[in-house]
Amino acid sequence: MSEALEKLKSIGREKIYLDTHIPVDQIDAILNENFEKMSRVHFTGFLSIIEREYGEDLTSLKERGIAYYKERAAEDNTIGDETLFTADSTKRNFTLIYIVIALILLVIAVFYTTRSAKETLDVAVPTTETKIVKAAKKSIHLEANSDEENTTESDLSQEKTLPSDESSADENQTIIPTVKTEMIQEEQKAPELEKAAVVHHTFSIVPRKKVWLGYIDLSSGKKYQKIFSGRLDLDGNKEWLLYFGHGYVNLELDDTLKEFHDRHKLRLLYKDGTVKKISVSEFKKLNKGKAW
Repeated sequence: MSEALEKLKSIGREKIYLDTHIPVDQIDAILNENFEKMSRVHFTGFLSIIEREYGEDLTSLKERGIAYYKERAAEDNTIGDETLFTADSTKRNFTLIYIVIALILLVIAVFYTTRSAKETLDVAVPTTETKIVKAAKKSIHLEANSDEENTTESDLSQEKTLPSDESSADENQTIIPTVKTEMIQEEQKAPELEKAAVVHHTFSIVPRKKVWLGYIDLSSGKKYQKIFSGRLDLDGNKEWLLYFGHGYVNLELDDTLKEFHDRHKLRLLYKDGTVKKISVSEFKKLNKGKAW
């Protein structure tokens, strides 16, 4: 046994837990070289944290652990244990809280749906009115042309009726500017409709128990991983490939809350404000054939 490992044992698992926040059972597994208690990903990750925290060289321990995982991989082609950070069997009952949240979200959804339908009707009505005005304008022009063709020198005796014709012409001139004004207003509304079409999604991860998470930005191919128990906000307009150590997590998708209850590893695909559970083969296909 190396001096570095002896030093870590003398420090004690409780002190290491307080310094690194690594679960106590995982610390015991590392100190006692019980590699079967964790996956290769967690073993190498936790070991790196301990080396960085205490400045110790644990190369020999790392080599023994990696040799163990290589041997096990030959027998079982899996990444690691199916119980990564399995949550405690006793859970708090949040059923009432979730029902209240669901009702609030339902009210918000109905409100926005009603407002969206109203805005659609407001946009559609001016369009219909514009078509009617255009038809009226065309009819006015046709009647004016017809009157000019039918006018002859013999009609000059009816000069007394000219005032009424002039009045009609004035009315036509009044209608034409009105049509132009409505057409300009319609063109001004077009950019507003284009702006309304842009959707910005929000995406947050809230684990109910401390969890290891590996997440990949599919647009750039960059990989990230972290162990956390708080809230993690990701860019909702990107596509994400997610790999959880356990499935006791909540996902906030825009105004929707999605819950998972699974003690096994969880693989998800996030895209356009929605998320779905995927298999190992689907995960590898999206991750260029790699399990992580």
